[in-house]
Amino acid sequence: MANAVLNAGYPLGIYTNTQHWKSIVGIDWAGVSSYPLWWPKYNDVQDLTTGWVNFGGWKAPTIHQLTGTSNQCGIGFDKNFK
Repeated sequence: MANAVLNAGYPLGIYTNTQHWKSIVGIDWAGVSSYPLWWPKYNDVQDLTTGWVNFGGWKAPTIHQLTGTSNQCGIGFDKNFK
């Protein structure tokens, strides 16, 4: 799937957390670890390390999604930190 995205000329990034990665491909599979990781960990902490455990070949995420849907002035959005 990653090759199809790249061959189509699109940039590639991975959105996953430890639990999903482990259940889908196995915790140690690192076949796409050279691409940026967008890591959902809803801990409301604006950093890239709190709660982080290496998986899939990544030593740190590129983006941390720290909350699910938040609301500001009636607009729903996710909070992310980079």
